[in-house]
Order: sequence, then C-alpha cells, then structure tokens
Amino acid sequence: MDVRLKRTEDRDLSLRMAKMGIKGIRKGEIFGLHHTIPYKDSKRMWKMLFGGSIRYKGVMIRKHLLNASFFPKLIREEWTMIVLIFSLILSIFNPLFLLIYLLAVFTKIRKQIKNRFFLAIFHRILQDITVFLSIIFFYPPIPNYNSKQIIIK
Repeated sequence: MDVRLKRTEDRDLSLRMAKMGIKGIRKGEIFGLHHTIPYKDSKRMWKMLFGGSIRYKGVMIRKHLLNASFFPKLIREEWTMIVLIFSLILSIFNPLFLLIYLLAVFTKIRKQIKNRFFLAIFHRILQDITVFLSIIFFYPPIPNYNSKQIIIK
C-alpha cells in the first residue's frame, strides 16, 4: 500500500490493481468489521475536515485521474466538486453560475440530517473546496524510514 496516504489506502490499492488488470471480488457476507462510526456522523465529518484527512481525497483524485476504473466512483461520490469546478469557470462570465453549484449542494445533502440542514450545506461546501484545493496544492510527506535498529541479545 502507499504509505504516504493516511486515508483510502485500500481504495488506492484496488485501483492500482484494476489498472494492472487484476479484478477484485466484493463479498456479499460480512467477514470483518472496519469502521464503527458512520461516515455521515457529524462529529466525524468535522474532524476529518479540520484534521486534514479529507485532503487525501484530493491526492486520490490526482493520482488516479486517468484510471478508467476510478471514473464511476469519482462521479458518484464527488460530483458536487466537479460541478463546483465548472461553476467557478463559468462564473468568470457571469457570477450567477455559482447558483448551479448551490443547487447541486442542495441536491447532494437533501437526505442528510433534517435539523442541521444549513450546517450540512456549510460542511459540503467546505469539503468540496478543500478537496479541490488539495488536488492542486497538497502533496503528502514522504515517510522517513531512517530509524535506529535496536538489537536485542
């Protein structure tokens, strides 16, 4: 696995395998538990956003942008960010094109927490901006493996 990634290492591995022609198998039965906190949990979402782990989504997009196996997942999960990019480009001609992005955000979060609607909107906008900027500017540090060896006698 790519040790520079702090998140989505398993997805990175499966995408690199798919690029080499190795197909993965998705099992129908549960054989292990991984995440106990739902991804839509509001505390987890804010922690990922402000803790910096959301930036690794941008690294995944940049790394696998030309991988055909990644396109369906990218469009299904990050379509609001794609709409943001096009809205920003079109807003050069007319700022009202940013309303298209706001409509996309409303559509994306319509099924989320009803009593925290505006908080969910704010979170989605921050997440899209963070992922977009991390595609361009964020490069994870290369780990340093020059550690001292301990010899036990």
